[in-house]
Amino acid sequence: FALAALCAGSWWLGGAAGWWGARPEPAAPVQPVKPKGVKAAPAAGAPRLTKADVPRLLPEAKLAIARGDEKTGFALIKQAAALDPKHAEAQLLAAKVDHAVASRAEADDRHAQLVRSYDDHDFASVLRILYRLPKEEQPADFNRAIANASFNLGLQMMRGGDPYGAREFLRDALEHRPGDPETKRLLELGRRYRDRARDEA
Repeated sequence: FALAALCAGSWWLGGAAGWWGARPEPAAPVQPVKPKGVKAAPAAGAPRLTKADVPRLLPEAKLAIARGDEKTGFALIKQAAALDPKHAEAQLLAAKVDHAVASRAEADDRHAQLVRSYDDHDFASVLRILYRLPKEEQPADFNRAIANASFNLGLQMMRGGDPYGAREFLRDALEHRPGDPETKRLLELGRRYRDRARDEA
């Protein structure tokens, strides 16, 4: 009986100690305690550029422009010039960028004026703009554009009863489009009617 009691007691003690049967729940992990008053370090962002970066930015800008990405190239040049106001090449390139941007804006404005004048049938303004266009802005069909505007202005003057004044523009149209039969016909009509009253013809 004593031996049986000893074995039963050992079984109970073993179960209580966790040697067999259901395992006890694991203890919850201990959370680290954050010290008060200490802020987390900010996330790393884009590196701050200084004038030491200018020698690197300028070649990158030139390479971008050579690839046809003028927007990126121009922005890098302006950034380099702002970082180091005493860097001679950066300042020179920035001045060229400013000039190129201003020239492009002027060219866009001239083109917009030209389109508006065509739409309004203001061919005198069309001719004035065309003749003042810089060589690099002239369209490939420049002579045709001059001929069309001159012809239309001459036609307007003919319809307005001024065949004599129309001759100057019709001759200009013929000079830029030699042999054009319609221009020749209007010139002949103007010659016949320059001293006559306006009629249906």
